[in-house]
Amino acid sequence: MQTNRSKDLIDVEEKKMRLVISEQVKHLRMANGETQADLAELIGIPRQYVVYIEGGTRRNVPVFMIFRMARHWGVPMELICSGQTSDIEKMN
Repeated sequence: MQTNRSKDLIDVEEKKMRLVISEQVKHLRMANGETQADLAELIGIPRQYVVYIEGGTRRNVPVFMIFRMARHWGVPMELICSGQTSDIEKMN
């Protein structure tokens, strides 16, 4: 059974990861000159889903979605989850 403290720590880590993913997706999308609608169409999801991801309100972004974005941009999946924007800039 989880204690309140361990649950709080998990919640904090989950929020951090959502923020990292949302910032990376927005950075990569903009670096590639794409709108949210462009990205949604190119990877086959509704635009509103991109809005949720970039806003950090989408909990548990599916791995297949991160894979689609990574494949589309030609970057490793880890880059989207890492928060290392300097690595992104080196690739462009």
